[in-house]
This record gives sequence, structure tokens and C-alpha cells, in this order.
Amino acid sequence: MDVFERLMHIPVIDTHEHLRSEDEYVSDGPDVLQDLFANYVRADLVSAGMEEDVLNNTLNTKDLDLRERWERISPYWIQVKETGYGRAVRRIAKMAYGIDEISGDSIEGAQQLNNNYRQPGMRKRILIEKGNISAVHINHDSLHIPQDDASDKFFFYDLRCYELTCGKIHTNLLHDFSPAGISDLVSLDRAIEAYFESEAAGAIAIKMQYAYERNLRWEEPEDVDVEISLQRILLQKDVSEIDFSAVGNWCVQKCVELAIRYNLPVKIHTGYLAGAAGFKYHSHTSPLLLLDLIQTFPKAHFVLFHLGYPYQNELIAITKRLPNVFVDMCWAWAIDPIMSQNSFRALLHSAPLKKIFVFGGDTAWPNAAAAYAVEMRSWLSKVLEKENAEGLLTEDELIKIARRVMNENQNSFYKKPVKE
Repeated sequence: MDVFERLMHIPVIDTHEHLRSEDEYVSDGPDVLQDLFANYVRADLVSAGMEEDVLNNTLNTKDLDLRERWERISPYWIQVKETGYGRAVRRIAKMAYGIDEISGDSIEGAQQLNNNYRQPGMRKRILIEKGNISAVHINHDSLHIPQDDASDKFFFYDLRCYELTCGKIHTNLLHDFSPAGISDLVSLDRAIEAYFESEAAGAIAIKMQYAYERNLRWEEPEDVDVEISLQRILLQKDVSEIDFSAVGNWCVQKCVELAIRYNLPVKIHTGYLAGAAGFKYHSHTSPLLLLDLIQTFPKAHFVLFHLGYPYQNELIAITKRLPNVFVDMCWAWAIDPIMSQNSFRALLHSAPLKKIFVFGGDTAWPNAAAAYAVEMRSWLSKVLEKENAEGLLTEDELIKIARRVMNENQNSFYKKPVKE
């Protein structure tokens, strides 16, 4: 039995992407070098010794041809071909461009095909035909849910809560929903209410990734203290990390309360932070720091992202124990595929099956998302083969499990939002 081939015929629901819009893909999408390397492999190239400024210039410059740009990357690419990120690049090269070995010649020869991809309708077609992706959740960079895909039932959007939960409040943050602006806690509360009232009906979940800015720990806020901190932030005077945390925690609570009201799951970034240098705030991203929040709001459904890596064992324990916690393996297969295999087996044999969502690519462009989906199937097939070889799962059972974690769990969990 070829498990990988069988998994390739199972559609997957992609629960986390940063996909750019159709218009942006067509008018300002990636050339072939960017399609291959303008994704998470950038971090590995920098880790291998390439200067980040040089890499950014290489990917984005208009002054050098494709071959010259590739020659800058090539010495470092050799070092990272076998990482999870590197294997995804190789998958893009093969799937999208028929490239077996990346070289100056093969990259130059693929540019015309790249031009052909960046046509109207191809963004969705690539995801479906190359990745066998049946739906995509997009973490959008706007407070407004895009309307161009609203009736498509393929692209779905998270409600953006980033600035709010980071405590990054300014007077005009929610201007479209509260034209009078934000001047105090009362007006902030009113603006957030108006934001959810306007946008929640078009959202699939809310998304909080404040771990990039501050500690994940949530503590129940006191309105008096929050008001003082909010005024400092609005006036941009004597602001400290304590102020951002106080206002951020208040906004976290408000957003979770509204998520419950509007029947929206709460997606939270945990664990590893994207980027090429340093581990800033990394010790502040363990899923354990969310326990007070999770247990204070038992009616909320929390989806903890990225396996919490490198705190995956903590996340597995939380998922096993708490009824309102679910785990999303988005990005994890690319970060560390061996860890992800082991963690999937641990989850399978410790937590309820319905709590596992197995894939999200976390990418910007469709060829990358499709390739990441195929890479996930490759690694997942190896896990399931081990389960079968060890006598833990029959062939029929492992395919049923694959269907559950690839799409059935997501279909059951992410329902059309309905206001209570």
C-alpha cells in the first residue's frame, strides 16, 4: 500500500495561510526565484550564514538577473536542502516548475511558466489542482474581511485582533467602526463591539498572535489600571511593557468574550516565532502561559497553533486535559518534520482525535501553500506507515484517521458563524 498516494487523493482543509489577494498575485506576484525562496527557507539561509540584508536585496532587487541572484543564494542553499523548509522549496521546484535540481539554468528556464501562473483564476486553481486543498483560512492583514471571496466558499478569513491584543492602541485604530475615535476604555470597548458587529459574520475565527510583541501570559485585568495604561499609550508618554500587557490583556478578554458571543473559535499563535535572527520573547511563548485564559473562559474554543514548538509536550498535555483546547499543526511540519511526526503520534495516542487539525501552510503564495500541503502528506504518510508496521492501525483505520485530521475535524469544528 502506498500511503502517500492515498493521502494525495484526500482533500485537506488548510487552516492557516497569509495568502496575498488575487489582484496582488496577478499584478505584483513573485518571480520564479521569489516563488522558490521568499518563504520560511529565508530563516534557514540566514542561519547558514547569509546576511539577511543581502538575502532581502537578492530576492527583491530589479538590478540583477535571475542567474546572478541565484548565485548569491547557492552556497547557502547547499546547507539547508534537507531541512523542512528546504524540502518544501524542492517540492515547489518540482511541482510548479518541473525542476529536479535547482540551478541558474533551471531557474531561468522556469520564468515563463512563472508568468503563466500569475494569471486571473490561477491562484485558486494551483491550490486545488496541485495541493488538493479544499478550503483555505487566511490570516488577513486588514481589519475588514475581504468581500471579493465572500461567496466563494473556498477562501475564509480570520478576524484580525493583532494590534488590539498587543496593546498597540491609537486613536484611529478602529476608525471605520468608531469614527469618534478612541479616547478612553469606554470608547475602546464600544469600538471593539462595533468591529465585531460589522465583521464577525464574515469570519471563520478570530486570530491572536500577540506572542510576537509580548508575553503570552494572560492575567485578568483591573479596569482602573488598564485606563491608566491606555492613556499612556494614547498619549505616547512614559509607556512601558507593563502598559502594553495591561491593555493587551484587557483586549484579549474582550475579544474572547465576543468570540463566544459570535460563535467564533479563538486561534492563538504559540511557540516558535518566525524570523531569521535571535530568540526575542521566545521564552514567553509557551502554551502553558495561556492556562488561566483557557480555564477562565470554558465556553471559548481555543485553537493553539504550530504545536507550540519547541513546547510541544506542554501543548499535548493541555490538549489531552482541557475540553476547550484544540491543536493545529500549521507550519510545524516545515519547522521540524521529525518532531511533528513524533508529536502527531503522541497526540493520536493521548488526546481525542477530533482535536487534531493537521495542516496549515502559513505562506503568502499559492505554489508554496500547495507544496507545503504535499510535504505534510509525505511526512504524515510515514507516521501512518509506522503505526501500521507496528500493528497499531490497520490500513483502513489509518486512512479513516487521515480523513479525520485532514478535513472532517475542520468541517465539524469551523461552522458558519452564528451570533448567539
